[in-house]
Amino acid sequence: MNLELGRIDTDLQEKWARPIRELNARYLILLQEIAKDDVAFAATLSRLPNGLLGALAAAPTGRILDFLAQMNAIAFEPRFPQKLLPEIQSVLENPEIDILALSARVSHLIIANAPPGSGDKD
Repeated sequence: MNLELGRIDTDLQEKWARPIRELNARYLILLQEIAKDDVAFAATLSRLPNGLLGALAAAPTGRILDFLAQMNAIAFEPRFPQKLLPEIQSVLENPEIDILALSARVSHLIIANAPPGSGDKD
């Protein structure tokens, strides 16, 4: 399983290498500027895997901001975003896919994959 996730991440990094070089100055600096004023946004951004940052760097600015605004409320754990990279990438590439629906799916998967009792405070 870990090998498969690693391959997905490597494939994405290779696919997005050129767009990242061309666009990260514009988009990732924009994200960093926003993160300076929004602690929750900064925390979310810091947890995203490199492959997803590459997809974000290559996406149109509006799609990045819409996506991350929805993700802001979700407490990512490192293992979850990598499992969702292909789905997240498809959303960033396809303006017809509903970002709110993806957010709901990510939330559902995080809850479904949480260790037993991890949400219990009592």
